[in-house]
Amino acid sequence: DIQAFTTLKYLVYSFSLIGTIKLVSYFGLKTYRSYLKGNVRRVIIIGKGEGAEELKQLFTKRKELGYALKGVFANSENQKFTGNIADSFTFLDQDKSIDEIYCAIDELTEKQVNDYVKYAEINHCNIKFIPKTNKLLTKRLKTDYYNYLPVLSMPELALNNEFNTFIKRVFDVVFALLMIVLVLSWLTPLL
Repeated sequence: DIQAFTTLKYLVYSFSLIGTIKLVSYFGLKTYRSYLKGNVRRVIIIGKGEGAEELKQLFTKRKELGYALKGVFANSENQKFTGNIADSFTFLDQDKSIDEIYCAIDELTEKQVNDYVKYAEINHCNIKFIPKTNKLLTKRLKTDYYNYLPVLSMPELALNNEFNTFIKRVFDVVFALLMIVLVLSWLTPLL
């Protein structure tokens, strides 16, 4: 028979320990990203709209979030951009270390969007879309918020992970062997 005080004491200790671990890991990761430049995702932004500009400000001002902005590409005469949209494909071919591509979807043609999606699939990097309106809803895309800016991304498939592919292969082989030994061993002579 466990007393209520013992249970309450256990819960308080558990929540205190979990809270302390969360705080230490949060501030440790923040320090690691800010000062040691570790655990950083290398990103580029395609587009010049309001959402792209807000995202650029977020990435440059909040280094503790762990984003290293490698370039901003837009079709504009303004010198503040790394290059135009066509230059971004050359940049991506030269720098294979990009982890995420953020595209202002309203500034791109359908062919350009398809080219970025194809590049992301081949090079195993994430592609995310910055919508022009907050009312853009679709079931196929996942919505994340960066401050108050909605960013749409394609959900990652579980089988893209090498470990998950290995586990599935092991399951397939074991299941097939069990079927052969336990079912086909008696079913084949009957047939």
